[in-house]
Amino acid sequence: MAGTPGFQTPVWRTLLAKTLAVWMVIALVSFLAAARLTELLPVWAFSAFIVMLYLVAPVALLAWSTAMLIRRPRVNWPALAALLTCCVGLFASERMLFDAGVHLNFLSHRSAYDRIVADARFGRLDGSPDATGRMSGERDGIRYIVDRRAPLELEFVWSREDSMMLSVIYDERGCPRPPAPPQRPSAKAPTAVQRAGASHHLADHYCLIQGIA
Repeated sequence: MAGTPGFQTPVWRTLLAKTLAVWMVIALVSFLAAARLTELLPVWAFSAFIVMLYLVAPVALLAWSTAMLIRRPRVNWPALAALLTCCVGLFASERMLFDAGVHLNFLSHRSAYDRIVADARFGRLDGSPDATGRMSGERDGIRYIVDRRAPLELEFVWSREDSMMLSVIYDERGCPRPPAPPQRPSAKAPTAVQRAGASHHLADHYCLIQGIA
C-alpha cells in the first residue's frame, strides 16, 4: 500500500501515465480528423497544431519518461516503452489513418456534394463563369469551383492555401491520374486535376487531389 516502506507507486497510477494516455488518444483522433481540420483551420494554425502535437509533445513526454526511468527503472520502464511503441505505430500507420480520415470526411459531405453536382449539371447554381469557364461558390459551408465545359468537373475545396491544396474532385470522366506538365505553355486554364500532385479515388466519379495550389 502507498505509505508502506519500500512501496513504489505503479507507473500506470502516475500523472505521467495519465498524460501519456491522453496524448495517445488525441494523436490518434487527430490523424482521423486531419482532413476535417484542413477545412476548418487556416494552414498556419493547422501546421502549428501538428507541430505541437506530433513533435513538441512527444519530445516533452520522452524527456519526462526518461527522467522517471532514471529514478525508478524497474517500475517506470513501461511508460517509455509505451511512448516509443505509440510513436512507431503512428508513424507506420500514418498513411492508413489519414486515408481513413479522408474517407470519413468525404462521407460526411457526400449527400451535399451529390446535390451540388446535380444542380451544376442542370445549370441551377448561382454565379457567372469567369473567362476560363469556371465558377466559384459556396453552399452550407461547402466551397466549390465548377467547370461547366463538357465533361462536367467540380472541385470541392478543403484547403487551397499557397502551401497546400486538398480538394475533392467530381469528374465525369472518372478519377484520372494527374498528367505530366505540358512541354509547351498553354493559354488554357489548367484543370484541378492537372494542378494536383497526386490523386486518390474515393467513390464513383469522386477523387481526392493533393498538391500545391
